[in-house]
Amino acid sequence: MHEPNKHLQLQTVLVSFLVVSITILLGYKSINDLHKTVFLLLGVSFSGIYFVNKLSIYLNNNRLLLLGYIWIIKIALTFLVLFVGWMPDLDIPLITNSGFDPQRYYHQAIWLVDDKFGGHRFLGLGQYYLGVLYYYAVIMFLFGSNPVAPALINIFVTFLTILYLIKFLSYYNISYNDKYWIFGLCILFPEVLWYDVMTGREAIVMSFLTLAVIAYSNICINSKTKRYDYIIFFVSIFIVAFTRTPIVFFILFSILVVGLLNQKIFIKSVVLAAITFLFGLAALTLNKMLGSYEFR
Repeated sequence: MHEPNKHLQLQTVLVSFLVVSITILLGYKSINDLHKTVFLLLGVSFSGIYFVNKLSIYLNNNRLLLLGYIWIIKIALTFLVLFVGWMPDLDIPLITNSGFDPQRYYHQAIWLVDDKFGGHRFLGLGQYYLGVLYYYAVIMFLFGSNPVAPALINIFVTFLTILYLIKFLSYYNISYNDKYWIFGLCILFPEVLWYDVMTGREAIVMSFLTLAVIAYSNICINSKTKRYDYIIFFVSIFIVAFTRTPIVFFILFSILVVGLLNQKIFIKSVVLAAITFLFGLAALTLNKMLGSYEFR
């Protein structure tokens, strides 16, 4: 039986305190679109705790509740890295197409929002794969034109990826399932913390590529495949294709190799590989239409 969730109550109190503290800090920093970003902060923070609790109940594994504390630490460290490490880098004025890639993506995504997604400022800049700019521009349009909104989306997707991985591993009923919570520590790795706060392609590819691989494995191996596994696969493939197109063709190659090695999943693999190929071509075409001038 799942014990009364004292952890959930404590985590709710901790998250509430963290959200209030961060909101005060954001107000002090005069963050743009504060109301939108606070709404996102509330949704992301409490949703993380909610999904941990749901997964713990679903797998009947109380040890997974430790993931809630890891999530709270992740949020706190994210804002520490964001304000101390990343936001000072964004104070450097951007001149045309200069600067560190994530710096350019941040400023150019704001340009897109300001231009109402017209992209007129990118003409002649020689920008590769404008998809990443539109990805972050949509986030900023919905949740605020500031560095906080992309960081919150990045850390939330990263955390959901870990939860999805744990759920996938549980299907095999491995004897050390009480230690699955340890996978959550991955989101606290310094590299993950750093890339999650930036408006870069690394966090996008890291999370959505992992989601696509897990979803593909579920579809082909797990007899209890759910409809959302297909949704996760297609959405992840589309986002990866749109923001880092060449990666999709490596996924395509991997799917075909796995299908050839296992005849039981050959037909599924061929179908998924064909869809992946079409997504890759569509992403190339769309990026070219948006202004990307070269495959790279």
